[in-house]
Amino acid sequence: MSEYDFDVSSVQEVDDDFKPLPRGTYNVSIDYCDVRETKKRNGEMLHLEFLVTQGNGQGRKLFDNLLFRHENPTAVEMGKKKIAALARAIGLEKFKLNESRAFLNKPLAVDIEVKKGTDGYADSNEITKYMAYQNAPASEAVADDIPF
Repeated sequence: MSEYDFDVSSVQEVDDDFKPLPRGTYNVSIDYCDVRETKKRNGEMLHLEFLVTQGNGQGRKLFDNLLFRHENPTAVEMGKKKIAALARAIGLEKFKLNESRAFLNKPLAVDIEVKKGTDGYADSNEITKYMAYQNAPASEAVADDIPF
């Protein structure tokens, strides 16, 4: 069996504080994306997970669900506007919502607010704006043949 030296001081401490990040602008990359059905099964949404890439909160995750099909036309309109803002921020003009590869690893900036918790849920972060990340290094979408 091999021996490996391990120095705890060489590893960055994990931020396991799940309190909401303070209101502000954060540089992020899209870590995960898929299309999901709503809980009540009356619509579909684009589910996104973002990874904070710099500064306060580096390594923390942010989430957003953007409706694009629902019985409430106002909710759909709001969701489509946010999807369009997200696409512009990462340089996409035309795409298929169910092809998440187009979104993965794309850098951008987001404005977040702290949303007051209700019905027993804790306070959480809410993404209020998507913006281009001007100084972000160019990144390519993940090219894989995985069918899911």
